[in-house]
Parts: sequence; structure tokens; C-alpha cells
Amino acid sequence: MRDRIRRARAWWAELQKQRRRRGWTLPFDLGSSATRMVAVLLLFLVGLAGLFTWSLRSLDPVATGRDTSLGEVIRQASAGQVGAVTLHDRDHRMTGRLKSGQ
Repeated sequence: MRDRIRRARAWWAELQKQRRRRGWTLPFDLGSSATRMVAVLLLFLVGLAGLFTWSLRSLDPVATGRDTSLGEVIRQASAGQVGAVTLHDRDHRMTGRLKSGQ
């Protein structure tokens, strides 16, 4: 087992030497703890941005339609034109349909 590890390390070291000879190097050291910390922080930042976007999406209105005042809804309800109305308590909206289909 130790021999396999030794050969794998030698193979990796030779691969790195060839890579450096060709002139292709990374601008940062992947083995340093500072680089790993920056990578973790960037990953955390991406996660927070995704969570923020998702939370903003959940705050969108329940339904689309036209804005109507409460007085207008009450007037149409007393005239018998309202088919159904739902009061959404958390976002302070009402959605409904008139009997005419609007």
C-alpha cells in the first residue's frame, strides 16, 4: 500500500513538473489554507445569493389582475356581481372573480 502511495505521489510530482515546463500554472496555490478559505467563502456567498433570490420570489403577489378599491368590491358584491372573493391575510390582498368572468 505504501508503495502505491509513493508511486502516485511521484506520478503527480512528475505531472506537475511537466505542467510547469509547458508554462501553464494557476495564478493561486490550491494547497494553501487561504485559498481554501476564499473558495469556501465564495461558495457560501453564492448560496446566500440563491437563498435571497428564492426568498424574494416567495414575496411575489398571489395572483395577477387589476387593482380595485375595497369600495368597488363592496359595491359590486351588493349588486350581486361578485362570484367569489378570497382574502389573503398575509399579503393584504383580495382575489376574486366576478360573475361576468372578469
